[in-house]
Amino acid sequence: QGDLGQAILALEAEVRQNPKNSQAWRLLGQCHAECEDDQRAIASLSSAVRVDPNNLDALLDLGVSYTNELNRFRALSFLKNWMEQHPMYSELHNEFYAEQRKLYEDEEGNLDGEESSMVQNLFNYTKFHQEILDLFKEAHKLNPKDSDVLTVLGVLYNISDDYDAAVD
Repeated sequence: QGDLGQAILALEAEVRQNPKNSQAWRLLGQCHAECEDDQRAIASLSSAVRVDPNNLDALLDLGVSYTNELNRFRALSFLKNWMEQHPMYSELHNEFYAEQRKLYEDEEGNLDGEESSMVQNLFNYTKFHQEILDLFKEAHKLNPKDSDVLTVLGVLYNISDDYDAAVD
């Protein structure tokens, strides 16, 4: 009914009674996010994901909340996880990272001496951001009307300060 304060109280009561209710945790996180309280949103959404690691809405919302808190690497990690768990995009995710892995394999399929370089690159923020952006661009090609994918693309462009692309 639009009363976020009452909704928060009701959802807090629900998660106290049923701490395994992932949807209630997600809704509580969403209410906190709408109240511009991203720290509480993150705590609630994290509880939702602990209860149900496949809660796609909570994973997506965590990516947005971490973006708002300027924790870009964590945001990218949750957005990647969303893609990996999503039934429509998990195969795209797996194919994308299989191709990335091939870049570091020798002819026998063993990781070559660049394995340590690959591990370092996974933690290289700029490369990680570009990988996630490329992955979501591919998802957009696969399903151009998916509002979640469009939202994430907006977040990813916002993270990289490309505000015109974020608006589009």
